[in-house]
Amino acid sequence: MPTKTSVAAPELISNDNTKNTLLFDFPEGGWECSKCQNYNFKGRDNCYRCKKDKTDEDYEGKPKHMSQAKLTKKQKKALKAEKEASAK
Repeated sequence: MPTKTSVAAPELISNDNTKNTLLFDFPEGGWECSKCQNYNFKGRDNCYRCKKDKTDEDYEGKPKHMSQAKLTKKQKKALKAEKEASAK
């Protein structure tokens, strides 16, 4: 009988600068398909989306865009102001 892999439940977050956002943290150990850039869970031998067999060309682990934190509007505004101030 196959065993179930536990996956973290999505979490609803909010702050004063953004609307409520649904966050999902993909589990470690997966890989990104080099053909269609789909994130596949650990244990898959072919891509869930395009069905391509897993090869050495595929990226092991979470893609960078999935592991980087998103900035709030307030943080983006502060970075923009900092860049403008340093350009003067």
